[in-house]
Amino acid sequence: MASKTKSITELIEELQEENKRAESLTKLFNQAVKNEFGMDIKTIHEKLAKLAQIEKKCEEKKAQVKQQSVTASMPTQQGQHSSFM
Repeated sequence: MASKTKSITELIEELQEENKRAESLTKLFNQAVKNEFGMDIKTIHEKLAKLAQIEKKCEEKKAQVKQQSVTASMPTQQGQHSSFM
C-alpha cells in the first residue's frame, strides 16, 4: 500500500478551500442570528458587554448601600454621641 504525500502547494490549496467554507458558514450563521434576533452577532456581543457593565455597577451600588446600612446600624462607642441622638 503506497502512501501518498501531498505537496506543500496541495496542502495550502486545501487549507484555503477549508477557510473559504468556514467563512461561508460564519456568514450563514450570522445571517441566521440576524433573522432570528433582528441584530448581528457583533451587536449582540456589544449589548451583552454593556449589560455586564450595568450589572456590575448595580452590584457595586447594592454592596455600597448594604455597607452604609450596616455602618448606620452599628451602636456608638461609650462616651461618643451619635449625630442623631
